[in-house]
Amino acid sequence: MFLPGYLQDGVKPLRNHYPRNVNLLAFDTETARGEPYLLTFCDGKEISFNGVNKNTVLDRFFEYLESHCMKSKKTHWSNLLYAHNLQFDLTAILCHRETEIFRFLHPPLIDHQKGTIKVYCGKTWFAQVRLKNGTYVKVLDSANFIKGSLYDISRSLALATSKPKRPYFVENGRAPRNQDEWWRLHGYCRAEIMAQYELA
Repeated sequence: MFLPGYLQDGVKPLRNHYPRNVNLLAFDTETARGEPYLLTFCDGKEISFNGVNKNTVLDRFFEYLESHCMKSKKTHWSNLLYAHNLQFDLTAILCHRETEIFRFLHPPLIDHQKGTIKVYCGKTWFAQVRLKNGTYVKVLDSANFIKGSLYDISRSLALATSKPKRPYFVENGRAPRNQDEWWRLHGYCRAEIMAQYELA
């Protein structure tokens, strides 16, 4: 894996163009046979595990943003929500509406009772969420800034928490079936989302 010099040496920010306050969040999804069953968030203080299915995942997504995002206008807050390999996580969150969204080169605006999502899926994937209260959230992919798997990156950058290896049932593409497997999954997802948050 190649690390650009600015990641190793640091870079002086353009303060005039950088938001005064950043509310940084990270998220990840776990799926089985293409359908989501766990949605994980981290705000740097707490980790939230949300059991979901294809009919509830978008509701839980909006509910979390509604309760954890700062109002954007006049308070100079930027809400940034990161995933690694956003294409996978975004399609998992929007799986219930997949046919009406991803058959277009430029997907239409997605309406929800709690807000809207505009998906951009060209060379790089990102999205813009607008909540009903006027709060904006930029949904970004850390893989657009540094290439490689989160497992390898977390070790190369010596992050405080490294992404662990997937549990055997995740490798096999299935959801947990018993309490022990759920315990293993939560331990794996906890470390993964902490690594994702630190990378973001």
